[in-house]
Amino acid sequence: MNEKRMHILEAAMKCFAQKGYHATSMQEIADSLKIAKGSLYFYFKSKEDVLVSAFKHYHGLMAHEIMIIAKDLRLSPRERLMKQFTLQMEQFMKHQDFIVMMLNEQAFQINEDMKRFMFTSKAEALYWYYNSILAIYGSDVEEYALDAATMIQAISGDYIGYMIFHRKKFDTEHLSTFFMHRLDDLVHGLIEKQQAPILSMDNMGAFMKCGKEGFDHEMTQVERELIALGQEIAELDTEVKIVEEITSCYQVLQQEWAKPEPQPMILKGLLAYLRSFRRPTLSKSLDVLESEI
Repeated sequence: MNEKRMHILEAAMKCFAQKGYHATSMQEIADSLKIAKGSLYFYFKSKEDVLVSAFKHYHGLMAHEIMIIAKDLRLSPRERLMKQFTLQMEQFMKHQDFIVMMLNEQAFQINEDMKRFMFTSKAEALYWYYNSILAIYGSDVEEYALDAATMIQAISGDYIGYMIFHRKKFDTEHLSTFFMHRLDDLVHGLIEKQQAPILSMDNMGAFMKCGKEGFDHEMTQVERELIALGQEIAELDTEVKIVEEITSCYQVLQQEWAKPEPQPMILKGLLAYLRSFRRPTLSKSLDVLESEI
């Protein structure tokens, strides 16, 4: 982002947080920057444009950090989700005043652009939770993964709300562990009760497609297929010793890809070793990875 534009957004966010969006004028934003009001309109067409751009920028920063964790294949799926929980809470607290202002003044409903952006953001978040749950718990939870994702999102959201609105102080790492334990309870309870799920791809397909498009946009084809391969390995139904060998090879593959300059020959050798186990469910991901590396 242009440095001057970024400087204006930072100043505007402070003004909005202090006085509220509706009570803040473009003139006041200009005064805080010690520039002429007309200069603002070179970068933003209106106060609405400033607010929407500020929120998108804040959201983009958090999404970028979360994606860095999502791409860190040295971490297990459980470790990735825990780190993402912690980061999410820290980012919300960092921009606490701005978020409170947005909610108090219903600024999320300010125009159609903001409404569309909020819809997409919520879809991406559900898609992230859904895939994290599949990666952690495997195929046993697939039927209930959307319900589990929705419930853990609601649980974590309420605790974050206590932190933001009621200024409650929680240890974020402890709270992330707490969330994971509650997710364990949710998943195991859903599997044990075997009740028909409320949410499925039949009634949530369009929403999930929207989330997938946004989430996948941030990842390369190799990164997406490595994550898919990990999920397929977690769901293998074969001898424990063979699963351990495959998992060990996959972990080395992850570590090599995570290096600043991964070696193609090492990657291809590891893929060939995985193919030697002749597990049909892994073939598609292995084919894609071999063509991309």
